[in-house]
Amino acid sequence: HQGGTPTFLTDTLPTYVGLAGELAAARIRHLVERARFFDHSWLVTEGHLALDRFTAMIGVVGLAEAVDLLQERSGSPGTYGHEAAANEVSYAITRRLAELVAATPLPYCGGSGGHGVLHSQAGLDTDEDVTAGTRIPVGTEPPLLEHLTAVAPHHRYYPSGVSDVLAFDDTATHNPRAIVDVIRGAFMTGMRDVTFNLE
Repeated sequence: HQGGTPTFLTDTLPTYVGLAGELAAARIRHLVERARFFDHSWLVTEGHLALDRFTAMIGVVGLAEAVDLLQERSGSPGTYGHEAAANEVSYAITRRLAELVAATPLPYCGGSGGHGVLHSQAGLDTDEDVTAGTRIPVGTEPPLLEHLTAVAPHHRYYPSGVSDVLAFDDTATHNPRAIVDVIRGAFMTGMRDVTFNLE
């Protein structure tokens, strides 16, 4: 992408979601039509999976880096997770991705209305050069409350899974009630899944 945020949302994202959709459709057709997974898997015969409930996930990687690059190109200060304006750009990207994925028809995805669903993995703290999903880059996370309020608005757009990792020092193990309060607060802000890392 060579331009700013508006053309990223209107031109670049549709192009790459379209390519992701083509890849997903090819993989789905292979799984269903050529590999015939639903015809012979024990998971299907034992009732754990069914083709009419099947869906596909289209994942997100590098949101933080995309936001920071778009902010830099527009001459706007701030980085994802630390500045309200950068966070708003991230929410616009997530909303647009959700719209595009929901409008991308995929074969055999009866479990999600004939299209895929948006997915965001938490990744690992050893990931380098690109940040997983909607996470704030490891090692640059703001204080806990700011962290929660920065990432929580994304969660409603990721029906197939979204997570974040919150770090606590080991003194938190002596006060598990406080951790439960943080979990409750996270869910009240809109988070759907959260992982804790005790350092």
